[in-house]
Amino acid sequence: MKSLTNMKVFLRNRETGQFYAGSTGWSGDSSVAHEFDTVEGAIELAHTQELAGVEVVLRSGDTGCELILPVKPRTHQSQSAIAAQGQRRPDGPALGRVGGSP
Repeated sequence: MKSLTNMKVFLRNRETGQFYAGSTGWSGDSSVAHEFDTVEGAIELAHTQELAGVEVVLRSGDTGCELILPVKPRTHQSQSAIAAQGQRRPDGPALGRVGGSP
C-alpha cells in the first residue's frame, strides 16, 4: 500500500478551475499553486478569507489521481452573535419517550 505522504493539498475555484496561489492570487497552473500542509489548513484559509465556490483538491504525487472535497461555508453562529441579535438559544428541555406514554 502506498503512503499518503505524497499527497498534495490545494484550493481550487470550482468555476474557473484556477488554484489558490497565495499572495499572487490564482493560477491555472498547479505547479505554482500554494500547497497546504493539511486539508484542515486549506479549509480554514478558505473560511478566514471568505472564499466562496472553492474546493479542496487532494492530488497523489505518484499517480496524479485527485480527490475533490467541497468547502462548505461556515454555518455556525457564536453565542455572542446570537445575543447581539436579541435571540436566546433554547436550553433544550428533556425529550419524552418515543412511542410510549409519559
